Amino acid sequence: MDYEEFMDCVGQMLRELPPARKDAWILEQAKMAPKSVWQDFIMSLTGEKKIIYMPTEAEIEAFCKKVQEGEIYVEYETHYYEFDSEGRYMDDWKIWHNDPQGAFPFLDRAFKGCHELLRLGEYKSARTILDKICRLGFQVAEAEDTEDFVDDSPYTIADAEAEQKLSMGKREIGYDWLQALLMERGDAVEMGFAREFLVILQSKLCQELNLSDFGGLISASLLDCMEGILQAEIVEIDASLAEFSSETQYWQERHLLEGKRARDRHLLLDIHKKCKKQEKEAPHPTPDSLLDASWKEIRELLRTLSYERFIDDQLEIDEVWEICQDLIRRGKFEEEDWRIRKKILREMVSHSYYHDYGCYDPVKELADKLYITDAEMLEFAELLDECGSYPREAADLYRQYGRRDKYVQYLEMHLERSSREYVELIQCYCEDGMEDEARKVAEQGLKQCGDDLTELFIFLLKDAKACKEKERYQKIYASATRRKKVDIAKVNQAVTDP
Repeated sequence: MDYEEFMDCVGQMLRELPPARKDAWILEQAKMAPKSVWQDFIMSLTGEKKIIYMPTEAEIEAFCKKVQEGEIYVEYETHYYEFDSEGRYMDDWKIWHNDPQGAFPFLDRAFKGCHELLRLGEYKSARTILDKICRLGFQVAEAEDTEDFVDDSPYTIADAEAEQKLSMGKREIGYDWLQALLMERGDAVEMGFAREFLVILQSKLCQELNLSDFGGLISASLLDCMEGILQAEIVEIDASLAEFSSETQYWQERHLLEGKRARDRHLLLDIHKKCKKQEKEAPHPTPDSLLDASWKEIRELLRTLSYERFIDDQLEIDEVWEICQDLIRRGKFEEEDWRIRKKILREMVSHSYYHDYGCYDPVKELADKLYITDAEMLEFAELLDECGSYPREAADLYRQYGRRDKYVQYLEMHLERSSREYVELIQCYCEDGMEDEARKVAEQGLKQCGDDLTELFIFLLKDAKACKEKERYQKIYASATRRKKVDIAKVNQAVTDP
């Protein structure tokens, strides 16, 4: 049974129930009500309250006034902890805010009550209340036992939700606020209403919400207004950022403006991709390079993602996938200037192919298409080498495209726990007629390597056999039988084969 079926069933039963039975049912509910809600129960019967547990509008009004005047406040408390609650070394401070007057249980009832008012279609009451309580900012006082104090006023509803002082999440509260605004729009001028709506949507409390979350509640003409406002804001922010003479000047102002621009771009993308469901337009070719133009678009999307607290299926990720796949399908990378391709590859590699932004797969797939000739392969290997994060990949390219000296150098510098580098370096030394050096590497591997030692023992046994050093052979074989990380069957087969 869904909600509509349930309500139809209740309605049918109420129509059939005699008045005496209805009165009896109300009396039964009154008898079971705890004393703490008697007054609320009576007010609900008279129509003064729609939601029994919810504070009245007068109580909420008085509460908000006390918050504004500083009579209701929160306390800042912090303490140093050497160890955490599980005994692990911490060496850090913990910060929290106390609620000495029980403000947030009161607000919790108000928020949950507004959610129920929306279900009842009481949009005007819900909007009036949410407009007041969602904008509250508490003054911060110093707790009595705190070891330090920072006045981080105002303490907002978003801050309270982050400290889990409310049972409803930030997304739920923000959605109810904006839904009430949309449903109780009245005769507001469309452009003015669009601005008001976007201001709330861009607030800290609503930062997890998108315009597409509201489905058909937002008309096409209202979306057009919002799109125009967002585009104008981005132009204005770009102009403001251009006035800063350096990256370090007014860094805080820059950061705030860049964050707002990122949010505006995200909302625009949401309008285009989900609200209007527009097909992605290919970037207009520039006189220099379509690849360069496309990468600039990807870079802006990645910059927007950098302002997200959590990476989880954002629209920007899908857009990066689409652009990369469009470029790969188009091909013709050999027609692009290598300097442009190398510049893009450097950005990709230095940011680990944007793994932290959820874009590793599309960016890595595109990167693998950007180096084509043998000379480009080697330059890419040098780029990986300079970056320092992909030494193995660089070494494999060096080996594949003729820089054996670089490959050997990598192996010599990475003789650690893995047996792979020991085995490959031994092979290189043997190919160069450097058996003594190969023998030293194998012996070093037996002491340092924490990986499979089978190939190292096989080499040393074959070497001892070739040198007709029976005593050394027996000693090495005895050691092989005692080591755990040796496949002795494979060793026996290798040394007995002709």
